[in-house]
Amino acid sequence: MVMKQVSSQAPVLTVLIDGDCAVCRRSERWCTSRDHRRRLRFRDLHRVGPNELPVAEDELTASVHAVRTDGSIVTGFEAWREILATLDGWGWLARVAGLPGVRQLGRMVYSLVASSRHRFAGGYSGRHSSTGTGGPTVPSDDNGAT
Repeated sequence: MVMKQVSSQAPVLTVLIDGDCAVCRRSERWCTSRDHRRRLRFRDLHRVGPNELPVAEDELTASVHAVRTDGSIVTGFEAWREILATLDGWGWLARVAGLPGVRQLGRMVYSLVASSRHRFAGGYSGRHSSTGTGGPTVPSDDNGAT
């Protein structure tokens, strides 16, 4: 039996994700399964009180936001580099992703994926469609038909 080492220290990054996004949820599961020291804390931005959000909700739905313990925020591709650097055994990829050329390409790929993420991997759950954020909404009439 293999036991995962669990740290009692507080997370070093709080990652705010769009819980309506299947790609975001799968990314969370991927990270959580590799976060043996429990240094990441994922939060669904739709389940966080408005006073707890570091920026406007529409900004948060556009790209991933990682909040460091000092309160500073990294977003998008740079947030993913920080997440990888936090995971044991993945720091090398965060360093490679920071190299000139690789970083610029990574930012472009991240922007493409982030803007199209609701079309990938099961897309959009629609759980929070009434907020007007997090993805496309499906109009309905008063009879409940869509």
